[in-house]
Amino acid sequence: VKHAPSAPSGPRLGTVRAFAADWIVKRRERDLDWKSDESRLKHHILPELGDLILADVRARHLVDLFHKLRTDRERDLAQRTIYNIYSVVSALFRDAKLADLIEQSPCVLDERQLGPLTDKDPEWRNEAVFTRDEVETVISDARIPLDRQMVYALELLAGVRPGEAAALRWRHYDPAI
Repeated sequence: VKHAPSAPSGPRLGTVRAFAADWIVKRRERDLDWKSDESRLKHHILPELGDLILADVRARHLVDLFHKLRTDRERDLAQRTIYNIYSVVSALFRDAKLADLIEQSPCVLDERQLGPLTDKDPEWRNEAVFTRDEVETVISDARIPLDRQMVYALELLAGVRPGEAAALRWRHYDPAI
């Protein structure tokens, strides 16, 4: 009596879900923003695309996914969240292409499919300011690592953006000024 081979357990090889599981491990090893990526995959991407074969995913699948995310009134995701989810999908498929697992990335969506990049509440930025006590806490609290305290101090006291602070080097410091 011949028995049929048992089906492999876990995610099917070649699926978006299987690739995403390996992809997250590699992002964790490189200390990238894997926790946010994993959450976006788990909550938004894998429920819709997870069981598709990686090489079979087309732009139309992404158009459908992001239309669904944008029009889901129960979740009511902010536009920045939509763009953050898309950035994870784009990075995932970019890396799949670099690994020679797909011919081309299906990530060709733009503002027409993703919507405008706007704040959910356009008025919140005017109120997004730190109090003096909050500033003192983030630049001096012992629970915050010293390197983060330095970055926060630079950003808050010098008024530079995170990207500008990241580009600064000690050679830029002039003690004479």
